[in-house]
Amino acid sequence: MEKGETLAIFDKLFGKKKREEILLAGGDVPLAEVETSSTISGPELEAVYVKSVDLTGIADVVKISEEISNGNIMIIDISDIMQKNPEELKQAIEELKEASRRIGGDIGKITDTKIIMTPRFVKLLSRKEVQAGVQ
Repeated sequence: MEKGETLAIFDKLFGKKKREEILLAGGDVPLAEVETSSTISGPELEAVYVKSVDLTGIADVVKISEEISNGNIMIIDISDIMQKNPEELKQAIEELKEASRRIGGDIGKITDTKIIMTPRFVKLLSRKEVQAGVQ
């Protein structure tokens, strides 16, 4: 490739002013500069939050469901309601499952006292599914 061809490529890539800066920095041999940007090009993605909440009663189901509908991931501590009112816990879990089904999300058990609920674009896999290589 001839020097003129190289300069034409730099003109296309960087514009004439940029090429002059590069040539000044390196003499006759064009030097490539790396430009960095703190922003990602393309459509801007909204933040997804992982939030931890306590399920203390049926009233919390509405707040949790709204968070999932907004695209957030919820870690739900059920220990308080489990000790105080197991029947209300059962009803709350059923309502959370229904809310999850409505939006196409997932819900699963993490421990005996914690569950996770995810929006439609985050899927949960069981240990068996992971071991089987399901994706």
